[in-house]
Amino acid sequence: MSGFKKATKKQAKLRLAVFGPSGSGKTFSALRIAKGMNGKTAVIDSERGSASKYSDRFDFDVLELQPCNIDNLVKGIGDAEEAEYNILIIDSLTHAWQELLEEIDKLANAKYKGNSWGAWNEGTPKQKKLVNAILNYNGHIIATMRSKTEWTIEQTQSGKTKPVRVGLAPEQGKGIEYEFDMLMEITPEHFANIIKDRTGMFQDQIIEKPDEKFGKKLVEWLNSGEKVEIQEQKKPESKLNPGLQMYVDSLKSYMDTFELPEAAYTNLEKEITEEKITEKRLDEYKAQCEKFPLKAKYMATEEEILLFLHGLTEIDISGNQELLNKSINLEKSMKISKSLLQNLIEESKTCPKKVPAKLGIDSNEKAPEFGFEAKEVEDKSLPKGVL
Repeated sequence: MSGFKKATKKQAKLRLAVFGPSGSGKTFSALRIAKGMNGKTAVIDSERGSASKYSDRFDFDVLELQPCNIDNLVKGIGDAEEAEYNILIIDSLTHAWQELLEEIDKLANAKYKGNSWGAWNEGTPKQKKLVNAILNYNGHIIATMRSKTEWTIEQTQSGKTKPVRVGLAPEQGKGIEYEFDMLMEITPEHFANIIKDRTGMFQDQIIEKPDEKFGKKLVEWLNSGEKVEIQEQKKPESKLNPGLQMYVDSLKSYMDTFELPEAAYTNLEKEITEEKITEKRLDEYKAQCEKFPLKAKYMATEEEILLFLHGLTEIDISGNQELLNKSINLEKSMKISKSLLQNLIEESKTCPKKVPAKLGIDSNEKAPEFGFEAKEVEDKSLPKGVL
């Protein structure tokens, strides 16, 4: 039996990408379009609060994302969906991409002898995770992207030449444009060129300062057609016994503190699904985690470590050989997680304070006998009253 059926237009959610050089009006245009779409709006802001500068003109909630990496961005998208925002503006997608490029460079040098191709085996799944989060969001998404900027020389009508700033390709992963239904390129003069439009209403049009009316037309088209019933996906019930499930949950939280490849999570989930996981296997996963560096946000700062080491000078740790060895190793490496440092601090509290060294004669001891008494001697070398 054939699976073909008559195609019908269904209601859809917007996936709009807005890109352009600095000053072209990407954030402002996104907010105006969202206002015209008339829905509960949230902004994930990686531009250090730039969207909030327009909060006197638009009504929206904001999540200022720092640091803006893919993991945090995906989590922010999930949080927005959970809070049921109809419209989500991501301003911008460029920062997460730049963070990923830096991570790839570090991986290439640390694990793949400078071979970036090998490092992308770990980077590509992260980029796919971001794309899937955008596509699966149950609401409209407007994402801004920075574009590379270049200066060219143009001739004016009077025959004179002047430098003109132009935007090039968006700063994001190759092929990102395929994931959006509409692509809007904005010039420094605030003209929007619609270079891709699946609605068919604006293809190849040049729109000056896209505004609320543009957003209203978009949402009218998106809401026309057959309504799509979204079935809530229920999470499968765990087949693990409660004790083992608790260990798995604990391990996942522990894994999130390390710079692990995506394959580590994939393999764990596969073993859980296939019911091959055991406590011994979970112990092995934990041991493997500790071979990778901790994520920066879980590492104690040098200042925190120095404060701890300074505190050790005021207590007597000679009776605690383990603490003594750990403090010596810490002083050499200056690297430790925040949680382990806190454990050392708690352990140091059980050590006694150092007794101050005795200076001079103790007040309870009798002064030594010298065999004579000191007497005042009158100086007769000069007559009294001369000095």
